[in-house]
Amino acid sequence: MPKNSGAHKGKRHLPTNKRKYLDCVIKETMRLHPPVPIIGRYIPNDVQIGEQTIPGNTNIFLMPYYVLRDPEYFPDPQTFKPERWMDGENALLPNFAYIPFSAGPKNCMGQKFANLQLKTLISKVIRHFELLTLGKELKATYTFILSSSSGNNVGLMPRCF
Repeated sequence: MPKNSGAHKGKRHLPTNKRKYLDCVIKETMRLHPPVPIIGRYIPNDVQIGEQTIPGNTNIFLMPYYVLRDPEYFPDPQTFKPERWMDGENALLPNFAYIPFSAGPKNCMGQKFANLQLKTLISKVIRHFELLTLGKELKATYTFILSSSSGNNVGLMPRCF
């Protein structure tokens, strides 16, 4: 397709700084509400962590839900602050401090696809609707995935242009 064919004429695109903020909102949402809050791993050999030894042949649970709320890495951890991701502010986080999709060789192979889906869905919904909070506040339920026992009570009101 020729460069100036006008194929995108009339379509609205978010300016780069708005897309950057959307990235920050998604990262902060994933920090507070990781899709997989509990990860199980098998430890075949002894592992030394600080002064603690985890014996080999052990099944363990990792809790990203709590790691992502550690005040040592995330000041004011219970507060939703997308700005904490602006300008590489958290670029100096240690490895495995931000793991909403797990990390290492067994991390979620679909995380890039999930992030692209989130960006597409959020930008489309926000462009056409105003979000309204309805009903009860979310109550986290820890199963294989993070969900809400009180439902997801969100209303959509069409935007008037």
